[in-house]
Amino acid sequence: MKKLLENIFSIKKEGKYRVLRICWISIKFKRKNYDYLDENGCFMHTHFLKHNHPNEFASFQYEMPYVMIRNPGDLPNPQITEFVDICRFIDYLNTRHADVTFSVLDVGARNGLISDGLNYLINLKNKYLVGIEPDVAEASRILENPCMGQYNEILPIALYSQEGEAILNVTQTPGCSSILAPNVELFESNGIAVADWFKVKETLKVKTTTLEKAFPSSGFDIVKIDTQGVEYDVLSGASDLFFAQNIAISLETQFYEFYKGQKLIGDIFDFLTKKGYWLLKIDPNNESRDGLDWECDLKFIKAPTTIDNAEMLLKHCLFAMMCHRKSYVAFLLRNYGYNYLGGNEVAYLTKLLNLKYTDEGYKLPVIDSI
Repeated sequence: MKKLLENIFSIKKEGKYRVLRICWISIKFKRKNYDYLDENGCFMHTHFLKHNHPNEFASFQYEMPYVMIRNPGDLPNPQITEFVDICRFIDYLNTRHADVTFSVLDVGARNGLISDGLNYLINLKNKYLVGIEPDVAEASRILENPCMGQYNEILPIALYSQEGEAILNVTQTPGCSSILAPNVELFESNGIAVADWFKVKETLKVKTTTLEKAFPSSGFDIVKIDTQGVEYDVLSGASDLFFAQNIAISLETQFYEFYKGQKLIGDIFDFLTKKGYWLLKIDPNNESRDGLDWECDLKFIKAPTTIDNAEMLLKHCLFAMMCHRKSYVAFLLRNYGYNYLGGNEVAYLTKLLNLKYTDEGYKLPVIDSI
């Protein structure tokens, strides 16, 4: 891994390839060796902006961004090819479809665009990004730091299923704070290491509102929700217009009650499939749960039958690319690309993104036995 990083940064310095942008993966590294700035002069690890590690030179686990290069063929990591394909598609949107605006709503914006695949949006030029973050200090920090996503605005409000007041349980780890009471007993009784994260250190009264009240006449192409157990409640406060204007939703959910009385994965799946969404991807989140799949990120996308123009098709493709679902992009281009983009554009994207099976009318061959 050290050698890989040295190769990437030496290539950047030698100017052999154009830097596309940064993407995030989890690695072990030494802060002393890998303090780098991106091409805009932003510190390449946003966590360092608020964390001072007690041992400057100790190895520790964090998420660190890669700088992506144009041609990763000589680098010994096949994942880089996939990351670069996403960057290529965003570059394609920036240059050939600069008139298409992507609207994004980040509900639970703490730490900015550092996860859920949305970090790729940092390099998308024509976007309108709105964040929801009830922690006023955190909201200000995100706005002041362009490396955290380049938000157009951050609304310091708390979204819920209804308007009113609620008690916010502020936990030892701020990112685990919730309107619902944390189920610390679940973790402690099973010996799960993160139990202390969920212990409440104080409670605060907060005013709540709904998606319908916050955005009465507008929706967003992509919505990300990470609200610690109340994702279902946030969705239930949205209007039919909000869902009609939406293309994709990324959210965190649990299989077990991390928070007392919360809705679980099955409730959210039923709710969104009834609204016309397909489940595109499940991302397990078990790194900090002692290897147990107790929670995950779900990526939902509207059924493709709702696509009726080129702009909508491109937005579907962008979300699928960010979810690392190139096969679904091929499906979209095969079934809708010829009508809305044309054969030449489909051929161009097929080559650009290293896609397969985009020929019009293609069907997988029937296999007699598996």
